[in-house]
Amino acid sequence: MLTGAGIAPRVEGKEIEALERESGESTRKATIANRQLIPLMINDEFLGSIAVFSAKKTQFTGNVKNLLRIMAAEFAMVAKLFSLYEENKMLSVTDGLTKIFNNRYFQEMLARDFDRIKRYHGRLSLILLDVDNFKSINDTYGHQQGDIILIELAQLLKKNTRKSDLVARYGGEEFVVVMPETD
Repeated sequence: MLTGAGIAPRVEGKEIEALERESGESTRKATIANRQLIPLMINDEFLGSIAVFSAKKTQFTGNVKNLLRIMAAEFAMVAKLFSLYEENKMLSVTDGLTKIFNNRYFQEMLARDFDRIKRYHGRLSLILLDVDNFKSINDTYGHQQGDIILIELAQLLKKNTRKSDLVARYGGEEFVVVMPETD
């Protein structure tokens, strides 16, 4: 759902008051005589809405309403594209199985962190974990059970590390935790 200036799932008292306040030197309060709420939709998916306010009592004409609908459709398309871009960006740095960061992202962040600690003389610790005899787990219980173990291990690592730490799947049954400002 989209939120922000002029874009909200619904317009309530505080938002209306903010929109009613007149900018500039004048302190007199402007009144809202007319308002139009236009939904942002893509293929029957509701993304949010745009609220348009007018100080004039005259109704929005059909041409103005059509223009607002066209603008809302264009804005909805841009918002959806931005959402898909963000989703793709997240998928490109996330391991598909464990839903934690992947090796490529770990490598990029480690290089960044090394540069930072060299510049500011900071501290950095790294833990590399490997599940011993994991092949025998897969051979005995099957790959689906092995996947469940990897998923649960990833979640345990995320749950038991700081927000500032980076938890990533290094490869196979190997995981890495990067801990900035830790010796």
